[in-house]
Amino acid sequence: MALIENNHSAASGSDLAYWQDQLANIKILAHKYEKVILSLSRQEVESCTINTGQTMQSVRRQNLPGMAKTLRVLRGEIEYIEAKINRMTGNVPDKFVQVVPY
Repeated sequence: MALIENNHSAASGSDLAYWQDQLANIKILAHKYEKVILSLSRQEVESCTINTGQTMQSVRRQNLPGMAKTLRVLRGEIEYIEAKINRMTGNVPDKFVQVVPY
């Protein structure tokens, strides 16, 4: 999966196409991290390489905690950008209501 070329300006911070491209790129990167984490979790794999689209990174099993942290950050960014896009398009999901018995 290749990252999407970003030909949009973020100067206004409200360009829908810009944020959609950012979201797509972050999802691609998160998917790559998930694949590497799964590969390193197997006993027979000691190291592998992740291509972020800008750099090639060689990672080893001892890098798993840092990679898991990065994946959590990426998922947070995905959630934030999805919410931003939903607000921009007026596609705000209904509020979740939880009924708690007493």
